[in-house]
Amino acid sequence: MKARFSLLSLALLGAALSAPGCSGGGVHAPIRVELAPTLDCSQDSLDFPSDLRFFELEICPSAGGDCVMLTDPGGDHAPGTPLLRIARALDGRFSVDARVDGSVDYDVFVTGYSGAATGTCTPTALGHALGVRFGQGTVDVRLYPVGGWNCAGPHEGQSMPVTRALHQAVLLPNHEVLLLGGIMGPRAGAVAFATPSTFPQTIVEVFDPRDGRFHQVTMNDESGNPGFSRVMFEARYVSTNADGQYEIHTYGGFDLTQAPEGGVGFDGNANTTSVSALFGPLSMMMMGAGAGFRTDAVILYDPDTRTATIAPHMAGNYTTTAATEGPTNIGVVRSIDTVTVSGTGRPAYQLSAGWYVDGGRQDTLLAGRLGASITTLSMTNYLVWGGHVANSMDMVLTAPEVIADAGEIVSGMSGSSMAVAAHDSTATPDDNRPYPTAYHTATHIAGMPGSTAILFAGGALLGAGSAPLGATCFVGDTTATSCAGTAPLTVARFSAAGAFVSGTRVMGRVPTVLHTATPVDASATDIVLVGGASQMPLSGVTTTLFGVKTAGVVHFDAATGYTWHALPDLVSGRWGHTTTVIPNHGVLVVGGISRADATLTVSDSSEFLLWEDLRGTGLPMPMDCAMPTDAGVLMDAGRTDGGVVPDTGARDMGTAPDTGPAVDANVDANRPDANLPDTSVDSGARDVGHD
Repeated sequence: MKARFSLLSLALLGAALSAPGCSGGGVHAPIRVELAPTLDCSQDSLDFPSDLRFFELEICPSAGGDCVMLTDPGGDHAPGTPLLRIARALDGRFSVDARVDGSVDYDVFVTGYSGAATGTCTPTALGHALGVRFGQGTVDVRLYPVGGWNCAGPHEGQSMPVTRALHQAVLLPNHEVLLLGGIMGPRAGAVAFATPSTFPQTIVEVFDPRDGRFHQVTMNDESGNPGFSRVMFEARYVSTNADGQYEIHTYGGFDLTQAPEGGVGFDGNANTTSVSALFGPLSMMMMGAGAGFRTDAVILYDPDTRTATIAPHMAGNYTTTAATEGPTNIGVVRSIDTVTVSGTGRPAYQLSAGWYVDGGRQDTLLAGRLGASITTLSMTNYLVWGGHVANSMDMVLTAPEVIADAGEIVSGMSGSSMAVAAHDSTATPDDNRPYPTAYHTATHIAGMPGSTAILFAGGALLGAGSAPLGATCFVGDTTATSCAGTAPLTVARFSAAGAFVSGTRVMGRVPTVLHTATPVDASATDIVLVGGASQMPLSGVTTTLFGVKTAGVVHFDAATGYTWHALPDLVSGRWGHTTTVIPNHGVLVVGGISRADATLTVSDSSEFLLWEDLRGTGLPMPMDCAMPTDAGVLMDAGRTDGGVVPDTGARDMGTAPDTGPAVDANVDANRPDANLPDTSVDSGARDVGHD
């Protein structure tokens, strides 16, 4: 379907954007306004609904100050209004006059209002383009319908859909999101371990929230091949160098070309006779013997040119499944030391007991762990939690062993380690400790002073000799066969030294693995949880790897404690995705895997939730649907401009001063017919004179 959009032709007035030969110094700066789909992400954008009555436009300096005064080209330029209402025209084109500075970054806000011809119009779609400059090409504003998840945006320059799962996403200081690695997708039937994927995802992209699009990054890997190919790794933004390049560190991982049978697969039909259903010795989510391991690396990304270079950081024969969140003081758990592959292609491996702080090995853990988490408690202490704690094929653990050694405190100063016990589900009353799990999340959340609070979510329950994803199911489930309903989240508080202080159960989350848990902002009072893999019975067999659509926020309030707030469901259930909270923009969910019957599919769609929908505040108020006006002058809604209107010389607050009278640069010289709309919209090139 052809993309549908509207064009606001902004006639920029003032010396800041004047060019030789410009009578009056005015240029055209097109603003393309498009509407994101809400269901079918194969479409770039949707037609605007028939009941869309008008847009509301606001342009403000990014650094703060008074917003730009806007006016209809047929109206009086003095005084104008900072919040202009523009009636919808049938051909989707509008014209607006403004005085802006071509060297200043601006934030553009567009709201679409829908309703009946008379009565009340409600805000139905919002869009933000933050930090943009006018006069340098088309400014894209992608409107997202309010009240739910929407399709994030197209992949620029890509002729084929870009699928991605089990990858990493890194939020950069300019609010772009860098996407690295992962897989392109298992083929049909890939639920069984014998049919692995053979397609690594090498394309590196950034999502730019300013235009709502994914852009390819030019990059070669360590071998000189285009892109970046690996899975089971971590990536973190670390710093910005003097040249304005962003430094990103990656930890561990392996190359899919060295996986058994050349790819990755999953054992999704686990039951009580299976020892491990996910990333275990009976799964093909493993690397090949030795050669597939990747070293840690430093990536330097240039946001101006969208190019990246890579250099080795620290060598090692291992892979990674856990690293602390945040750009500094990064603790890393190494998961695997060696791998051997049987004649049937099944891997067996020796778990690693090493742990690291960015830059070098610290010491060994009490036990090797796969599917563990590591969370910072202080500048020197870390909590390592959960994961399989047995080597090779011996994955069946007794309950006492798991409960006693489920976690441990490691110290970057002394190298010492201290065991932390998990909750014993057979004991009463509940002591509110975290459960012994693997493939869970453990995320900092705000709490009472004097302790570090960590939110534990989901995970495969270990212990008592049961299969991690078999009949035992997920943490907190009361039905062993269906895994339906909700499960408790655990907030555990620890002292700086690592002693367990207390815990709280928070109800309201579908139990999952391979979901995401992301702080909404630096205060960490809100953690947004998205998607994940659950299980359900299929043909009488308990099966796994069914993606869930659930999303919600765990909120902390000093007066009321911890509560769960459900968000609208995702468009598509998914696991192995990434979730990035982009401040003042929204929540970006990229890729992931879904399952239907015996087929796993890697998604080529990404979803976006508006910042206003996430925070539950900031949505515009409803207003009268009557024809909008600008200082009493009817908007440009299918009529010609009113002619040449001299500039009064008034200075717009917060913008460049006038240097003298300037004529309206948006004169409709080519179409004087009063029955035709203004069609003087620049398609992207910069005008150097009148239309």
